Amino acid sequence: MIKGNIYLLTYFLIINFILCTNIQSISRKTKNVPLLPFFFTLPYTKRIKRSDLQSKRDCTFFTGIKPSGNIHLGNYIGCLHPIINVEATKKCSNNLSNKNESVIKLNKIILIADLHCLTKLSNIYSLKDKVIDSVKIIISLIIDMYKKKQSYVDVYINNVKLEDILQLIENKEPNKSNHNNENNNNNNLYEQIASHTSQFHNHIKTDNLGGDMNCVEFPSQECHNHKNKPIKQKHYFYIFKQSDIKLHTSLYYLINSFTSINMLNSHIHIKMGGHNKSVALFSYPSLMLADILLYKPTYLIIGQDQIKNMEIMKKLCRKINYHFSNVAKLPKIFFSKFYSEVMNLDGHKKMSKNHLLHHDKDTSKIIYLLDNKKTIENKIKKSKTDNYNILIYGQEDRKEINNLINIFFFFYYHQIKNKKYINRTCNNNENDNNENQNISKLSYIYDEHQLFINNQRTHNYLNDFTNNPNFSHYKQNNINPHFNQNIINKILHSYNNNYSKFKYDLSQLIYNHFITTKIYYNSFNTRHDLIHSILQNGKKCVHRRASQMYKVIKKKLNI
Repeated sequence: MIKGNIYLLTYFLIINFILCTNIQSISRKTKNVPLLPFFFTLPYTKRIKRSDLQSKRDCTFFTGIKPSGNIHLGNYIGCLHPIINVEATKKCSNNLSNKNESVIKLNKIILIADLHCLTKLSNIYSLKDKVIDSVKIIISLIIDMYKKKQSYVDVYINNVKLEDILQLIENKEPNKSNHNNENNNNNNLYEQIASHTSQFHNHIKTDNLGGDMNCVEFPSQECHNHKNKPIKQKHYFYIFKQSDIKLHTSLYYLINSFTSINMLNSHIHIKMGGHNKSVALFSYPSLMLADILLYKPTYLIIGQDQIKNMEIMKKLCRKINYHFSNVAKLPKIFFSKFYSEVMNLDGHKKMSKNHLLHHDKDTSKIIYLLDNKKTIENKIKKSKTDNYNILIYGQEDRKEINNLINIFFFFYYHQIKNKKYINRTCNNNENDNNENQNISKLSYIYDEHQLFINNQRTHNYLNDFTNNPNFSHYKQNNINPHFNQNIINKILHSYNNNYSKFKYDLSQLIYNHFITTKIYYNSFNTRHDLIHSILQNGKKCVHRRASQMYKVIKKKLNI
């Protein structure tokens, strides 16, 4: 009996010893830690916080832009800048060693919503050219971002490394005689690059980030100090035309089966659409919902003008899920610190390409990204302020000047962050009558984080944002609730209520911000073949994910 117990104890000791030596490989498969005797200890492994694990997962952002006209500041601040410049940050990154630190991947889907432009027939005739122009601007903005962050960010556009695309567009422009031959060579070269880089990222991953929004934020919201090195990451941009994926219209028709006319009568496009309303305009939210459900993003980036459409889409999702459970689910809305509606330079109507919202069709109230320096200066000079002659932010019934200050501090913030803005004080001995010397520079340069209220929680959910009791007050007066008004007004105080100097600095900030973008945009003028190749490759990249999601939805709908 004693001899048998000794054999049994020896057997268990050998088993436990084997488990100790292979504990890491076994724990990955079983996720269970075996019970060990007190004299056996597990090999020491440093504990990793949950937030660190969440920040390593892939995350998908989604936005759409209508190519119905030239891209303006409202499009840029509301949608394009957030999705292009959002980057991953890691909480408590010092807890991890460099050996264990992995590259974070962010998927960014930018939909060229050409089907949404068909709500107005006049857009059809110039739609192709506007699609090409919009893609050129978007890629130029991505290049601008990459040039600033290339030390720690790798960028891919439709599975092609951006450095390879830059080699194509930075070559000498082809001669007219050899134009066709070189275009074919460029297309072949682009296809070779695409096939080579696709092995790194064959399709968009469906992994979602955890619930902690602080893991993925704007660069301005990083939780680590500036002394720490930024986190290595890869940004995968997917740019494609909505009309190239036929599943958008297929799912759009299925959603219309659950959509009532009374529900659609409430959205803003119907109220502003006049008498001749098309069915395409009427069912605008249904197509928008189809765009989102096909790619199942983690976060959705939209402007404030789309909040009403989001409420209709939430009603549609509830109705669909009432008949068939767990079919439609909207992603979280990604809000930035600059999430305030950009108005026209008159401060009353939103900056929009839609002429239905601007009966006078006066483009002098809209600043486009490609406007030259003189055009921007003239538009800002003519912008409406008020008769108070007091340059202060956050007061009621002063939405015109509040709107200009919102635009000013958006570009001022990024100018500080990029360390390109030089602090110069105005010389008191200068002659005010001299136009060349009537130039002011900000006399207060603060850390960019001081512009915002400390510990201000960005609203992650649509209900939290719209149900805020002060939301209507902020919206009516064009006030950004995230701004630290004390610091803002201290900076504005340096102008001594001189509106002309303030407007001049604003025009310079806007112009300087897009210098690099304009340079690369001009380089695409003779390379439309490259834009077409990028769009075709984008269609191939996203079609697999869209078809998979469409099959899942059809199966759940019993079709």
